[in-house]
Amino acid sequence: MKFLQDNGYHVITFADLAGYFERGDELPTLPVIISFDDGWETQFEYALPALEKYHFVATFFVVTNYIGRPGFISWPQLQAMLTEGMRIGSHSRSHPHLNKIVSPTTLWDQIYNSKKILETQLESSVEEFAYPYGSYNAAAAAMVRWAGYRAARSCCFGLVHSAGNLFALRAVMAPNDLIKFAKYLGAR
Repeated sequence: MKFLQDNGYHVITFADLAGYFERGDELPTLPVIISFDDGWETQFEYALPALEKYHFVATFFVVTNYIGRPGFISWPQLQAMLTEGMRIGSHSRSHPHLNKIVSPTTLWDQIYNSKKILETQLESSVEEFAYPYGSYNAAAAAMVRWAGYRAARSCCFGLVHSAGNLFALRAVMAPNDLIKFAKYLGAR
């Protein structure tokens, strides 16, 4: 977080990026999106205070079936994150490889029903989706769009995005090595 702040990066949200591509909204110089996957309780314990310290926002992609299980974030913790300005996104209901699901009903359950569960429990809209394992195919990406999300993130290295890949956004997985992280971002 300190590296991002010290090097002039400006944290934006997936909604900011979607607004840029959909309406031409302006983005700051050196925009970066911070996100976390799975909904581990340690993200609440460690990431949230670090984000608050630097006044950064992040999107926490949670697996709805994991919420409240040992080691995972709880509904009250998710609500507290929203109160602190964080975004909550869906990471499916049970974290399957979506590209291996052949049943449209099962795929819809993983994508749409995870969104509805989050929106109902948190009384807040959920507009972002992260593909479990970064795996998706055309059917999954289309279903994410039909379910009413504005953007979806895969994994795999990538820094450049376009309106055409709002449902297949790439990411830089942050390593536990600051020099490597700086190198990854320098590859922009």
